[in-house]
Amino acid sequence: MSMPGDIAGMIGQGGFITIQVDADGPVRKLATWGVRIKDLSLAWEYVGYQLLRNFAFNFEAQGGTIGMGGAWKPLAASTVRDRLRKGYLGAAPILVRTSLLYYSLSGRGMPGNIFQIMPTQLTVGTNIFYAIFHQKGTGKSQRSEAYMGWKKVGGVRQQTPKMRIKTSYGMPPRPIVGISPAQSTQVVQILNSYIYQIAANAWGAS
Repeated sequence: MSMPGDIAGMIGQGGFITIQVDADGPVRKLATWGVRIKDLSLAWEYVGYQLLRNFAFNFEAQGGTIGMGGAWKPLAASTVRDRLRKGYLGAAPILVRTSLLYYSLSGRGMPGNIFQIMPTQLTVGTNIFYAIFHQKGTGKSQRSEAYMGWKKVGGVRQQTPKMRIKTSYGMPPRPIVGISPAQSTQVVQILNSYIYQIAANAWGAS
């Protein structure tokens, strides 16, 4: 098991955004007194539900609880107007219109939810395609734009085509998947407790 900072790897390819936690190698030897532990599936399931609770709380707190930045930045005024025009709530809650993204990150088996357990690995997250844009933000973009300007030709003002650079500012990052140092430590404690119990039971039965 890696310690905070390395325990979780975020994957953002093809719209998927997940937390992947590995417990291969040394963790299976920790506090086992020689008992070989190959399958941590039951512990992973508990950890997975805990991560979903953490993601849900991060939504409810509007960011800042999963170790990646502070509270989410407020919505742009244009976004608030668009939400109201379409019948949704205005400035808050942020990132909640249909609640599809929220439920995909808070409920196992919900549409879009990823909850995959392997003997030494857990992957939890969402495959909602726009999740990655909220997680990382869309930054800013620039494009050339043609327009009609004026210039003097032989002392006479005439319209002439010109080019200008137009800058568009996208969404700021609002992390929805992550794991704080405290949450990472909690995962380690859960796995250690499970390993300890398995080893104790094995020694008790011997």
